Amino acid sequence: MKRPGILNERHAALFLFAIMVLSPPFLFIFDKSVQFAGIPVLYLYLFVVWALLIALLAFASELSRPERDREE
Repeated sequence: MKRPGILNERHAALFLFAIMVLSPPFLFIFDKSVQFAGIPVLYLYLFVVWALLIALLAFASELSRPERDREE
């Protein structure tokens, strides 16, 4: 049996990760006039980070669901 507060801990960790990767020091790294496939690198970085955070949140939430809810 898993600890009852594990989902809250995972969400807090993801929140702190999001704060870190969306902070200005990281954004300044990708704020260049370079384009990748016609898309500015900063926009590509923001989209990839956004998609990654959503996927990680879904994965963390799915791992915390009880077994009986997964079967339905």
